[in-house]
Amino acid sequence: MKAAIVVLALMPVGKGMPDPQLQQRINEAIDVLSREGRFPARDAAKPLIVLEAAARDTESHVARELLHAYAIASKQADGDGRTLKVLKLLEVLEIPRSAVAEAVIPYLDADDKAMQGAVEEFMDFVEGRCDEPDYSYYLNLMQAARDRPLRSLIRYMIVQTPGRALVMLVRQQRVVSPERRARWDDLLLSEHVISSAIWKLKGGFEATDDVRTAREELAKLVEQEEWWIRLYVVEVLRYQKELRAHGMIERLKTDPDEVVRQAAEAIGK
Repeated sequence: MKAAIVVLALMPVGKGMPDPQLQQRINEAIDVLSREGRFPARDAAKPLIVLEAAARDTESHVARELLHAYAIASKQADGDGRTLKVLKLLEVLEIPRSAVAEAVIPYLDADDKAMQGAVEEFMDFVEGRCDEPDYSYYLNLMQAARDRPLRSLIRYMIVQTPGRALVMLVRQQRVVSPERRARWDDLLLSEHVISSAIWKLKGGFEATDDVRTAREELAKLVEQEEWWIRLYVVEVLRYQKELRAHGMIERLKTDPDEVVRQAAEAIGK
């Protein structure tokens, strides 16, 4: 039986398309939960989705199918109840957050609104559903994919929490490129200066000198070669009007990187 389970789970499907057979098993699991009025124990849920959750080579596949199931359920009349059960199955199966992250990241640029909502919920699951998201799983994936940078993921992190994401990305670069450590340290110092100014502004403290210094640091970051550093500047300026120096947003609107350029163009729209 276990051999059949693995074969079914690994059957190839079109890229980005849900596996009809596994979706059927997930729906059966959701229906059982509805009839019983409670969530079954992990061992009771496993046969319903026809997958051995502990199998290392299938965890990401199951997570992807649950992501599709969430998006599909959200479009149904009783969508709220079914989406909650999909999230509960994700917990019951004890799928590692790293596997969930690996499954969800390819869908970060999805155009479908239902899939966008599913991605948001699953990313919250990976990050621990807190004000300060845990990006460690993402950094591990980026380290493994060093030769093909995960641009969508980096953009997601910067847009979600600009300062926190920049610090974690720069710290990762200190490990990847230790020969440039002095430069990475300078970038961390710049972020500290900028975040300190933002903290004072939000707290209503006197920040004239801090704002001036933060603008100077932002001007330096605009000239950096890494697109994600310049995207950080865009996201800071989006919400901190006090830090906008004359001509900086206009400069970013002509940025050579499309992601940075589009983000800058969207400011004020």
